[in-house]
Amino acid sequence: MKYIYPAIFHKDDSGRFSVLFPDFDVATCGDDLDDAIAMAEDCLALQPKGLREDGEAFPVPSPLDKIDPAAYLSDLGVNAPSIRLIDVDLNDYNLKDK
Repeated sequence: MKYIYPAIFHKDDSGRFSVLFPDFDVATCGDDLDDAIAMAEDCLALQPKGLREDGEAFPVPSPLDKIDPAAYLSDLGVNAPSIRLIDVDLNDYNLKDK
């Protein structure tokens, strides 16, 4: 099963990227953009297992026009975040969607 969710990316002063998933309230990071994307895919792939263990449903992805990256990160003093769609196929991670 393939899932696609919006992720908010922000490059910090050291050049590392932080990645936040508003639909899951989880975050990850990477040393550069490629690493951050790979880490975001891994982070997203782990969400179904945790949600199932907690008896929670997998959320419907938020529409891009409903997410304001700057507002989402304003309390952290972050400037110029961007938003990307991250997709993951759970079969690639030997996880099955139930």
